[in-house]
Amino acid sequence: APVGNQAVGAQTDTGPRNPGAPDRPETAQVVGEVPDAGLILQQATGAEHEGIRRHQAAAQGRRAEVTEGLDVVDGGRARRVDRRGSDRHPPVGQQAPQHTEQQLVAKVCRADPSGHGHPISHGGRHYREEMHRPGAPPHGDPLSRLVDRAPMMLVVGLVAFLAITWARSFGLPLGDSHEGRVLGQFALHVRNFWDFGPSGSSFGADWSPFSDTPYTHHPPLLTGLHLLVSAVVGQGLWQLKAISYLSGLATVPALYWVGRRMGFGALPVAAATGALVATPWWWVYGRLGLGFLPNLAMVGMLLLMADGTTGRGLRRAAAATGAAVAASWHGAFLAPLLWLWLWRRRGPDRTVIVVGAAVAVGALAVLVWVTQGGGVSELADHAGNRMGVDRTVGEFLDRQWTFAQGLLPTWYLVLALPALVAGLADP
Repeated sequence: APVGNQAVGAQTDTGPRNPGAPDRPETAQVVGEVPDAGLILQQATGAEHEGIRRHQAAAQGRRAEVTEGLDVVDGGRARRVDRRGSDRHPPVGQQAPQHTEQQLVAKVCRADPSGHGHPISHGGRHYREEMHRPGAPPHGDPLSRLVDRAPMMLVVGLVAFLAITWARSFGLPLGDSHEGRVLGQFALHVRNFWDFGPSGSSFGADWSPFSDTPYTHHPPLLTGLHLLVSAVVGQGLWQLKAISYLSGLATVPALYWVGRRMGFGALPVAAATGALVATPWWWVYGRLGLGFLPNLAMVGMLLLMADGTTGRGLRRAAAATGAAVAASWHGAFLAPLLWLWLWRRRGPDRTVIVVGAAVAVGALAVLVWVTQGGGVSELADHAGNRMGVDRTVGEFLDRQWTFAQGLLPTWYLVLALPALVAGLADP
């Protein structure tokens, strides 16, 4: 394809690296493809430096074609790509003279977009995300723009659907339901905190008259948020429900964000999020407490940390990690595992130390909360009572299956096992 008024491959290079350029063919030839790279390199008109030509990058779907006569600048060294090539050959510039027809292998932050089974780093995933982000050229026609924006439109539609269908429940009084019992408990925490003071209410853990033992069976973040909301806008029904409902709505884009950060395509992530939101289980339990939101924030931020983000990104990652530990037992168990994964990926650098300190601070907050409330022994007794239920394995599985049938549609149950197997098999 011509660039400017010259055909790619027709220019000559009289630099010392290419003394025989006038004998080269005049027609451009494709030298290979790099799946998922999303780039096509084109030769610019003229050169600013002798022997090194400028290149322009333009998105070209999910394929990259490299034309004959390109000069590749890699690590300060200029290398020339000659003619066409194929996969599974040494990198350009290292092959024997008889194997000059090689493919240009794109390397972006240790990524392997060629799809040959090598692990793809988070830098490569970010590269792939940027190459396929909505609005990236050459998606200029209306239909392509609509396809590019469809995933985000689906996410926005899911949030709107939940907001509309949850609106009636948001205005209902607390009833004899799981939501009513949980929010009623936090109503007691808030009232007793302001009636008895911080120390008299065990810093919000008191829930008398329901029980004289402070409730510290869960980490303290949600209780603290309820106290903060009551300090700003007062006590009431909507104040109790606001945190849980807003967290449930925010979890939908958070699921999409984490899926994209993991390197999955926009449309599959949006479809998977929609499949989850479409279940009765999510409609009922998605608005209960903070849910998955703290853990999703922690996972997403640590994925950003994996390839060297520092500064404000590191501070946000540390805050998200500490909050996840202080929000739920799931976060308290997940955070150390993610920290070990981060250490294995980056080594013992400043980022790993800061994130580890955030895990320790969150764990310390939980320990102080439990100790000043019911105490560690009371928590252990409660955990023993929950785990010591006299129920056989068969009875337990039958109970879970009953719940699944009532809260998950048939199509979800049919797809759940193949999806689990595919997820475990995916490297």
